[in-house]
Amino acid sequence: MVLKEMNNDGFEQEDNKCMEPDVIAKGNILESFTESQETQELINHLRLAYEDLTLREKVLEKFKVIMDKYQEQPHLLDPHLEWMLNLLLDIIQDEASPPPLIHLAFQFLYIISK
Repeated sequence: MVLKEMNNDGFEQEDNKCMEPDVIAKGNILESFTESQETQELINHLRLAYEDLTLREKVLEKFKVIMDKYQEQPHLLDPHLEWMLNLLLDIIQDEASPPPLIHLAFQFLYIISK
C-alpha cells in the first residue's frame, strides 16, 4: 500500500508530485424558483389531500423534491417565503382544520425551514 502525504496546501503528494484531491463537487445552478406555481397548488390542495394517505404521501414527497432542489441556493426562495408561510399558517390557524391537516401543514413548514 502506498501512503500519500498531504502538503500544507491540502493537496496530496506522491513521489514529489502534487495531486489534486479526488473529490469533484457536483452542483445544480438555478436562476429562479421556477416551481412557484406548482408549490402554490400543492399547498392550496392540502385540504383535499390530507384524508387520503397515498395522496398525502405523494404531495409531501413532491414538496420535498422541489424544496431539496433549492437547498444550496435558498436565496431563490426568499421572495416566495412570505406567501408560502401565510398559506400554511392560514391552514394551521383555521379552527375548522382537523389535526391531521394541521400536522401536514407543519410538515410542510418543517421542510421549508430545514
